[in-house]
Amino acid sequence: MELKPCPFCGKPVNIYYSSATKGYYAVHLDEQHSDCIMLMPISINHNRILLSLSDAYSAWNRRADNG
Repeated sequence: MELKPCPFCGKPVNIYYSSATKGYYAVHLDEQHSDCIMLMPISINHNRILLSLSDAYSAWNRRADNG
């Protein structure tokens, strides 16, 4: 599944799992994002448990105009 770019700056992102917090996070692929408001990793769990990386991709790809 392909990830949509950052909704704030349009740059590519990646998703990683943190075993410490047991959650998925979106981060920019490179350090060249100082002009974006997404400076730190963003939790994409949205107060619910995501069971798989596929669920995390689907949550990240969801936008206000598509549910």
